[in-house]
Amino acid sequence: HWSVAARGEADGNAFTLFVCHEYGQIISGRDWASLICERFPDDGSAIERGNAYHRVMELVDFNKPLKTEVISQIEAFTSNGLMKQEYAEMVDADKIVAILKDDYFRMDGARYFRELPFEVIVPAELAMPGSGDEEVLVQGVIDLIAFTEDGIYIADYKVSGRGCDALRQAYARQLELYAFAAERITGKRVL
Repeated sequence: HWSVAARGEADGNAFTLFVCHEYGQIISGRDWASLICERFPDDGSAIERGNAYHRVMELVDFNKPLKTEVISQIEAFTSNGLMKQEYAEMVDADKIVAILKDDYFRMDGARYFRELPFEVIVPAELAMPGSGDEEVLVQGVIDLIAFTEDGIYIADYKVSGRGCDALRQAYARQLELYAFAAERITGKRVL
């Protein structure tokens, strides 16, 4: 599955927001997408495929969502040594196009920052439930942060053979930590 995930808050209630794109159909409870799942064969190549999609999403111009533009960019990434040819062969341009056309990547006035490393002290309970009142250092890299007038959105990309529900469950804590870190570091609210 190709996944993008984010955490937010609406009407005072925190939630982890997911949108699944399975078999070509988008299912969403919100106007903007934060999880896009795409079926991939479970052939052991998920890590390399994930690296390939991450690299494209790190480099691709969000303002060029046409298939021909995506293909041209991927070709340029490989010819300029920014991406391995093997990665280019693993990426489906149609999937990148579907992602780039999503509302998340089309927010008016949003400023996007990619691959942002962070270190932040968090309550240990947030990182490891049942660990008590201590604090721990959490390090990570947020794949994408979108700064808007109202706050920020975070996204994390995943490639997996698992379904959307399994991804939601597996990565909810990671996203909570990322949201906590983003709010602590930027002073802005994660939406």
